[in-house]
Amino acid sequence: MIVFHAGTVKIEKFYIPYGGLHFGGMHSAIECALRHIHYGRLKGHDIDTIHIHRCELLSTSFYESDDMGGDSAWKKLNDELFDQDVDFDFIKYINKHEPDVVPSYCTFRTDLVKILDHSTMHMDIAEDILNGTYSDEYRYSY
Repeated sequence: MIVFHAGTVKIEKFYIPYGGLHFGGMHSAIECALRHIHYGRLKGHDIDTIHIHRCELLSTSFYESDDMGGDSAWKKLNDELFDQDVDFDFIKYINKHEPDVVPSYCTFRTDLVKILDHSTMHMDIAEDILNGTYSDEYRYSY
């Protein structure tokens, strides 16, 4: 299954943050990365580029859940499922904070994620995509 992960840096190899590693559709990934860019700019960092990673999830063993919201809630759910011997590799959920037309996925296992490729996008283009105003007409000659 092809999913996306975006942020403010190029990732060569994933690690598991406290609240799990999250993937989803392109719009979810862009919105999450823009949030990180805006937060970084408020802190004085000169960043304006989103790094988008197209990835493949190497398992289809999902546990379906509501969006848990914060890192501690994701960690708690993962720990509870593990303690109950629930057979799953990914937690599948509808992302309420970075909505998309496809589900999002959370995992605590990097061995089940393969980075297929990486691309970059300026934050202005990303915002235009989310606002529905981006046009790629420059590609076409009339």
